[in-house]
Amino acid sequence: RLRLANEIAALGLSAFRDAYEPGRGEAEVAARVEAAILSRGIGYKGARHVRAWTQLMTGPRSARAFTPHPATSARRIERGDLGLLELATVVDGYWSDLTRTLVAGKVTDRQAEIHAAILAAHAQTMRAARPGMTGAEVDALARAELERRGFGRYFLHHTGHGLGFRYHEPHPSLHPASTAVIEEGMVSSIEPGIYIDTFGGMRLEENIVFTRDGVELLSLYDTTLSVDGSTQA
Repeated sequence: RLRLANEIAALGLSAFRDAYEPGRGEAEVAARVEAAILSRGIGYKGARHVRAWTQLMTGPRSARAFTPHPATSARRIERGDLGLLELATVVDGYWSDLTRTLVAGKVTDRQAEIHAAILAAHAQTMRAARPGMTGAEVDALARAELERRGFGRYFLHHTGHGLGFRYHEPHPSLHPASTAVIEEGMVSSIEPGIYIDTFGGMRLEENIVFTRDGVELLSLYDTTLSVDGSTQA
């Protein structure tokens, strides 16, 4: 059921990629994402109750996307703007929580560098995280990779949180202060992000389940930065 929630969420992420372009308002793009999930999600593999909630922050506003209550606005997207989409999707009572970042136009060298750092932090966490570690130890995997690349001080939140029966659950908590031990079967987000006031914000958020030998990715959708599917234009 969690895999299904992520599959349906991907319908919205596809709509985000299609709609994100200069001249459109944040609210218009966010509405297209939610509409795609509602209109295409109900009936998808038998799903009956489907809803989505989006938060889209673009341009300079994306640098504040780490705050507790970021909100979509009426701002118009400009060429070259980063757009950070936080997407909650509920399907028959099961939740996914995903984030993708896109660029409206050509990807700059700086954007590509920061995006590569986030991908590397995510990949390192996926490779090394496993049951028996504490939440702090899992958090440190992503944090150390961003630190190694010179972006550690711009990672301003936890690496992940529980989810599934709710959009956000308190366990497990992949946080520097978490001493709780991760158990097999726990479901969590993995969401390294970088937020720089003079640049903007980027985050990649995926959903995973801790298995006996490591982790399994539940969310499978394109992670490229440019809207045309290339890493750098």
